[in-house]
Amino acid sequence: MIKRTTLAVAALLFVGLVGGLVYANATIVRVDVPASVRIVKGVEGDADRDGAVDIGDMEFVAANLGPIPPSDPTSDLNSDGVVDIRDMVIVAKNFQG
Repeated sequence: MIKRTTLAVAALLFVGLVGGLVYANATIVRVDVPASVRIVKGVEGDADRDGAVDIGDMEFVAANLGPIPPSDPTSDLNSDGVVDIRDMVIVAKNFQG
């Protein structure tokens, strides 16, 4: 028998503002994942996803500065739709050398 674990993913969708009340739609999806699949939490600032925050991440983010939308969305570390100094600061704060 294959061991399984459950991964829950939650999403909140802002629907609207009416008379000072906020309406939202929330969805939770549960997925059975075979135990052989590794679920890895990323390292904040690891833009190139190599497991370390280093000069490679700084270069990667710097190479993608400016265009909207970003040419490589993985360099938009704060997910605000633009690669800018704020993303560079995330790398700098977590820099491991």
